[in-house]
Amino acid sequence: MLAFGGAEVLLRLFWTPTVTVHAETRGDHPDYGFAPLAGATGRFARTEYNVEFRHSAQRMRTNKIVKGERDPGTRARVLFLGDSFTYSIGTELEDSFTSRIAARWPDVEVINAACTGYGQREELAVLDKLGGALKPEVSVITFFWNDVEDILRPEPAYSLNQDGKVRRTHPPATESAPLVLWPAQTSLPQSKWKTCYLFEILRETTAAFRRKHADKIRPNQINSPQQLEEAWQLLDEQLRLIKLRADEIGTKLIIVHIPDYNLINPESVISSVKPLNFTTTERLARTCAKHGISMHDAMPALKAAYESRSGTAGSKTAPLYYETDRHLTVAGNAVMGDFLAAILEQVLPERPSK
Repeated sequence: MLAFGGAEVLLRLFWTPTVTVHAETRGDHPDYGFAPLAGATGRFARTEYNVEFRHSAQRMRTNKIVKGERDPGTRARVLFLGDSFTYSIGTELEDSFTSRIAARWPDVEVINAACTGYGQREELAVLDKLGGALKPEVSVITFFWNDVEDILRPEPAYSLNQDGKVRRTHPPATESAPLVLWPAQTSLPQSKWKTCYLFEILRETTAAFRRKHADKIRPNQINSPQQLEEAWQLLDEQLRLIKLRADEIGTKLIIVHIPDYNLINPESVISSVKPLNFTTTERLARTCAKHGISMHDAMPALKAAYESRSGTAGSKTAPLYYETDRHLTVAGNAVMGDFLAAILEQVLPERPSK
């Protein structure tokens, strides 16, 4: 007991567990189900990174307040919808691919309305309310393989009404304005006095092994081809509703597929995630084509960037993904920023001639 007690004291003097630094980023939202905490500041802390996050009072990861009226000289608005990849967890705000796109075109207003954990149900809710208020020229949805599981959540639910319009069915929409300024919400990490440092150092030092050989990213909800087909049927209908709502708003809808790291680096394998779960590219492409949605796959761009780094110092000093966390690094966000900018260049309205 004395040895364990002494080790615990030494760790508390010279080491900080990530769990006592990492703060929660999201909370309940009456229309979207959940959203980033309003006005919250804190840190993302994992074994591979420790970066700051900051949210606006409108519950977005940005330093700006979005106004209904556009600033003079604004050529276009681009609304980004997605999960933790678009929210850019694990990266400083200025290094995210959405910030890179915003910096490229000062006359284009880039709005990042993503949140960790979002799937197409939440994305339609945000597009419906926020997109309906902002009327962006382009709306970009990023798609990751776990979106096929996220669609199994029953709400927010939408359907077509008798007039053929996309309308929310459950839970009922509230009267809240999408650009309202929310009261500040607190995001607190776990108290260090409720944390066993010895346990945390063991957990963190074995994170990579556990992620590859024991742990699941989360419990798999789809474990058979039949379950997968049922999920895709739900997703097919959801993407149809998203496209119809985008057309009602008058926004150009683009879906971008982001591959898992194991499709980029063959050596990066998670034993608990099978091809049944992460091979979504072809089915997504067929579904998008069926509904007239412009779909783009980021895999070739990320694969080319990875292969250009293979066998060089760059592959180790500037990897595209975090190995255990599976999200894009700063280098990965840079590749995505260039990839998306090339797509947007083709669809954004031209600059007005002087």
